[in-house]
Amino acid sequence: SLTNVREFFTDWDRRLRVLQPVVRVMEPILCFRRNLLVESKRLLSAASQNTQPSALRQSVVNAIDGEIGKLWLRSVQMYREAGSLQQAQLCIMKATEYAPKTLFIEKAKLLWQKGDQAHAFKLLEEQLERMEAQCERNVRTLSAGDRALYAEAKYLQATYSADSMNSCAELNLRYFREAILGNHNSEKCYVQLAQYMEKIYESFSAEQQHGDTGRKLLLDIMVNYAKSLKTGCENVYQSLPRL
Repeated sequence: SLTNVREFFTDWDRRLRVLQPVVRVMEPILCFRRNLLVESKRLLSAASQNTQPSALRQSVVNAIDGEIGKLWLRSVQMYREAGSLQQAQLCIMKATEYAPKTLFIEKAKLLWQKGDQAHAFKLLEEQLERMEAQCERNVRTLSAGDRALYAEAKYLQATYSADSMNSCAELNLRYFREAILGNHNSEKCYVQLAQYMEKIYESFSAEQQHGDTGRKLLLDIMVNYAKSLKTGCENVYQSLPRL
């Protein structure tokens, strides 16, 4: 059944977590899995020629396509993190055939890593605009998966904008808060927001820091570091000492 197929893919994900996340270890496994799934699709297609097409068979094929797309994106991420940007681009092209929803996130990350900041921003803006139009600007009405995707895209937009220093502080802060609106449990977003607020605080004069604006900003910084600790511990060495 389709449920069994999904449980099988979930088990596959668990198995990958115990492996060293480097190209030389992971890529042969990912390649084998992709080949196995492509062959499974071929066998399903051959079987359907002798019988009436069924909705279940098509659902299984769709699930297989979805998994192949995810496997290509895993390869993109690994090659990108290893600095093999050309190989990552080739995997992006392969993944495009399966149109995974998160493809634009990896495209934006790859563009940014290549130094093509303008196209990375443009891609994120276009996709975010499409998602906001879909929900009529009310992010809470998006499905859980789409809301998480929106939050991840907003997080990238916020961090890239903050790193590039091309936007005003108010706009960057808005981006971070919109990312949190999409995902209230994003530890990394709270940490990044607090770190960005610290940069703003450090740019203040001594008089501003000890004034009402500085004290309020300092409180916001502490609150966001505390919220990050409440939601996770991956960035505890960045958040707890600063708090």
